[in-house]
Amino acid sequence: MTRTNGIKACSFSARSFSTEVSLCVTQAEARCKIKLQFRKSVDKNVSFLAAEQLEAEGKTEVAGRCAHLNDTLSQELWQHFDFNWSAVLPNPGGTLGRASAFLQRKAALLYDLAVDGSEMDIMNAVNDLGEDLRPLWLEYAGYMVTSAPELESAVD
Repeated sequence: MTRTNGIKACSFSARSFSTEVSLCVTQAEARCKIKLQFRKSVDKNVSFLAAEQLEAEGKTEVAGRCAHLNDTLSQELWQHFDFNWSAVLPNPGGTLGRASAFLQRKAALLYDLAVDGSEMDIMNAVNDLGEDLRPLWLEYAGYMVTSAPELESAVD
């Protein structure tokens, strides 16, 4: 395994997720697979949303900062996010739309950071996003260990 932006990257082939998931047999492999799929599902570039809003308000001089800020925010978030497995509970109900709320929050923070953000503001935004991400993570991981028997080993 190698490290990628603070997450251990599994050495799975490029086959479909359902085929790959059957390869997860140990707890570490199951956890790795869930973390990677979670990040893939929520780590979206929303800089264009913030940039469009800034441009609509005539703040075109700061709209260009959004792409870089999105990358910085994502990198810092995943380096500091704590995948707390002890709080993951089986969740047969799936996710409840928290991902879109998380992405809207991220776009709003990018807007604020582009207008007058500092390095300290970026760390505050990372902390805020981490708090928003926590319930989504627990919901997602709980659903994955419930819906894919091969991943049940991820939780104790």
